[in-house]
Formats: sequence, C-alpha cells, structure tokens
Amino acid sequence: MASEVNLDKPIIEREKIMIKVVFFAALREQLNCSELSLSSENLSTVADLKNHLASTDETWQQVFTSNSLLSAVNHDMVSSEQVIKSGDEVAFFPPVMASILGWIFLDEKLSILAIFGGGLVIFGALLVNLNE
Repeated sequence: MASEVNLDKPIIEREKIMIKVVFFAALREQLNCSELSLSSENLSTVADLKNHLASTDETWQQVFTSNSLLSAVNHDMVSSEQVIKSGDEVAFFPPVMASILGWIFLDEKLSILAIFGGGLVIFGALLVNLNE
C-alpha cells in the first residue's frame, strides 16, 4: 500500500535553528538562569550573542558588556570574534572562573592580587553555601 503525499505542505520544512547557551558559577545566580536556547538566525559570532543577551535587561547588560567575561564554544575557549552556528553550545564564565580558565587554557599570567582576590571570592562562596 503506497503512502499518500500531501501536496499542500512544502517538501522541505525549515527546521528551527538553535544555539544552546550555558551560564556557570555566579553568572547562573546573577542571571537567575542556568541555560537557554536561542534561534541562531541573526547571530553569527559570540559578540553578536553577547549583544543580544545584553539587550535582555539591565542586569544582563552589566554581565555581557564586561570585558572580563570568558566564553567557550563547544568546550573550546574562544574570543568574541568566534563564529557560531546552529547546534553549537556557547558557555559563559564569570571573571574569577575566567581568570582560572584563562591561566589554564590560554597561558595568561595571574598576579598575586588576582590570586588573592579569587581566593577570597571562593572562600566567601563556601561560607555562604555552608548554611544551605
């Protein structure tokens, strides 16, 4: 028995083109969001994505206009000029995490002050979470 063909529908229907966006550490709490999916239709670089997210509201604007925000695409550390496409996973890291990951993956230098400040932030986060 042959199947019927519906000629009213287009042969190829356009599927939704999506990019998965993930937020780590303090960003998750600050934005009240751990991840989201966005249409990649008008987003071609990480910078485009950051500008789009910054337009959400004032809190998101502060986060995504920060020069210290680090990003990764499909688990590789990248710059804002990195091209993104449908199916990619883009992750954003807060400044403390960004400093550590930059040191590990990008061979960036860490000053004593940055190490001390990062240690204080991590210690403070531990203290806050001990009561929970």
